[in-house]
Amino acid sequence: MNFFRRWVWNFLTRHFGDAQGGVLIPCFTGPARGLRLHLRPLDGEISKVRAFYPNQLFDRVQGYCSKSRCVWNCGTEIGYVTALLGRWVPQGGSVIAFDPDPEAIKRTQINALVNQMRHIHFIPHYPAEASEFQDSGIAPDFVHARAESISDRFLSGIIALKSRPVLWLENSLSRKAQLEAAGYRCVYEERGHQIWERD
Repeated sequence: MNFFRRWVWNFLTRHFGDAQGGVLIPCFTGPARGLRLHLRPLDGEISKVRAFYPNQLFDRVQGYCSKSRCVWNCGTEIGYVTALLGRWVPQGGSVIAFDPDPEAIKRTQINALVNQMRHIHFIPHYPAEASEFQDSGIAPDFVHARAESISDRFLSGIIALKSRPVLWLENSLSRKAQLEAAGYRCVYEERGHQIWERD
């Protein structure tokens, strides 16, 4: 971070930030345009949001979410992706945000609240078995997860769901054999992001 930018973020954080160094920042460009995000600029969270996600990926994800009644986000971190998923599900749809880290859940709840997304629901752990949600009304049509943060057992449960969800997995190539054996095929891959569909 260059000197001037760091000075600006220091000024904003000191005068407008909360005790944890968070500032409410309006988004003017990209897929988050119009949202407000609670970020910690001095921790580099703004550059993390910009760097990790290719634009074409979000075009595809928005298309899937617009046809989904329920979307799962497994691993919320700061709530950026959760807010985008919440924006893209149709009216009457919901986003279920899973994360075992209480700080991540808290940050994501703040971002959902400031953007008035009451259809995002929070579960402060990863389910041991995805199949426990089979008939619960919150079985997903679309799932976002970081492959390294979910167990083989959890992924097997997702694969076994009757809803046959589309999967957006980050760094999932180590799970390729498991996914292909279940009838999934990779339809998109860029910079560590893969989208998997099942026929």
